[in-house]
Amino acid sequence: MKKIVIVTNSISGGGAERSMNLLANMLFEQGKSVTLIAINKSDPDAISIKCPVFKIDRVWNGSLIDTINSWFKFQKILIKLGAEITILNCDLPEFFGAISFSRSKIICVEHSNNPWHTRTKLGIIIRKILSIKKVTWVGVSNFIKVWPSEIPPKIVIPNPIWRVDKNFDNFSGPIKRLIFVGRLTYQKNPQAFLEVVKQTNISGLILGTGPDIGELKSLIESSHIDVELKGFVQDPWEFLTNGDLLLVPSRWEGDGLVVIEALQRKVPIIISSIHEFKRFKLPNINYAANTQDFIGLIKENAKKSQVFKVSAGINQKVFASRDPNSISASWINLIDSIKNSQ
Repeated sequence: MKKIVIVTNSISGGGAERSMNLLANMLFEQGKSVTLIAINKSDPDAISIKCPVFKIDRVWNGSLIDTINSWFKFQKILIKLGAEITILNCDLPEFFGAISFSRSKIICVEHSNNPWHTRTKLGIIIRKILSIKKVTWVGVSNFIKVWPSEIPPKIVIPNPIWRVDKNFDNFSGPIKRLIFVGRLTYQKNPQAFLEVVKQTNISGLILGTGPDIGELKSLIESSHIDVELKGFVQDPWEFLTNGDLLLVPSRWEGDGLVVIEALQRKVPIIISSIHEFKRFKLPNINYAANTQDFIGLIKENAKKSQVFKVSAGINQKVFASRDPNSISASWINLIDSIKNSQ
């Protein structure tokens, strides 16, 4: 049986990390020999991981020495496990995997058309090394190309989604609070969220953390914006209630897990009209081209949050390709095809 190792940034963090936790569980439940390696130290995820997990506990944005020591730990674990198939998920795992000495076959998952956007030159070098190692690329959506070559991935396998057991269908009436869920980064555009809160005079709640936290705290304090910063939470949906409206003002996205999970839970939502979100084919009222569009939609519909709920029929189309059994089968077929090619 092939020994499969999934390498991820951290146990929790965002959609990419959540998807790998779910993938690890699906492969484990299919009887596969799978282990998860998490590089960065983080809080636990709401998903309980069933397979063995190795935590390197690198400090996020830490020193060069810490990164070097973390790589040595990673290399020792990879050799100890005898990895035959290694699945690399996002920039840091790609970096560690590219310079590792393992003979493992490598699969890289492309979650976005803008990887390595803060370290472009390093990313080009790492991707070149991975190309030499003849990695197999998996895209999570049809719109994704492999950067920087812009070639299509070998296969597209959508990210799995977390099953929802609780009934979420109580969102209606006046908009009482605006919600932001996600990492506080330039990509997710939390600054636009603050501007919308300020100009609509509706209180806000931010669920998440990230490198922009300091800037956001300064903006909230200096502009006297009515926003609560909750920080990282395992399950953000537990905090939503009647009268809440979710805003997703991202500048670009990968799979858009926050949007997908919100649609699952019938949460009223407005999202940015970027290419990655247009593929969901939601009604026009759920899209905003810029900050002023968000503000205008909210003011026009301040007393009826339910108009921002998406119908069950549209939701079903979004989820059609995300059946866990189908996704699990696609991954197993890919892994077996790599095995048989050796």
